[in-house]
Amino acid sequence: MYSLADWSKQNETSEKMIYKRNADNQIFFMQNIGRGLFSAYRSDDDIAYNHSRDLIKVASTHTSKSITLPVYYFMWENIKFYLRYNFHDWKVSVISEYPLEIDFEDCFKDCSYASCYFEGFRPEWVFGSYFKDNKRFSVELSDNEDLTFFFRKIWYYIRKMEQEMMPISTVIRKTLSEMSEEALNAGWTGDTLKMSLEGVATKIEKSSNKVHNWSYIDTLLSNYLKTNKKFKDWDETQKIYDMFFKDNWDRLETKRRFDSK
Repeated sequence: MYSLADWSKQNETSEKMIYKRNADNQIFFMQNIGRGLFSAYRSDDDIAYNHSRDLIKVASTHTSKSITLPVYYFMWENIKFYLRYNFHDWKVSVISEYPLEIDFEDCFKDCSYASCYFEGFRPEWVFGSYFKDNKRFSVELSDNEDLTFFFRKIWYYIRKMEQEMMPISTVIRKTLSEMSEEALNAGWTGDTLKMSLEGVATKIEKSSNKVHNWSYIDTLLSNYLKTNKKFKDWDETQKIYDMFFKDNWDRLETKRRFDSK
């Protein structure tokens, strides 16, 4: 399965095609979805770039207006997405390990098992109504705005469930307890990492926002790592990213198992 970035380089649309601009814009839109909303990292470093570059993949292809187009695939928070756009509408199939009890505010049309309208999809990628099974379903969305709204609803739901299962302030404090004093006392601009993270945890505890603000944590750690390479504990501080953006996701995952309803 190719990454979208690699596939698009090998399958450039001919300048002679009337819908070339539309095809290019579609791919650009999906690349932005990977780099923005569903990226695990929010800084401008190599880790962030490589992750976002490889998130969106091409599972299959279909043809519309005589142009070969991708059937996109990506997995985020153990939710699999298959989708395609044929210059008329988006078709999206969702496979989730847990129920997605979300009010989508009528942003999509339910789909039947009519796989002939899911161009490029394998039969096993096409499902029925969301209202009959909110773990496996297929929908139709009119345009990029509706699709973005659909994705944001899922993103917000997962972040809210994370907050309820394990508040981010708890994650921060647990991580602080596992770090060495040398790393915690390393500082920049007159502050220490420990003081900064404790301040973030306190701020979040007092906030009414119930969604994990990982981008705030990412910015804090990114600044720390970029400005403290000369510290003798650099090898250890380099592991902070893993501690927050890998180990913590795994830790949260063990608490994010919902009983089927």
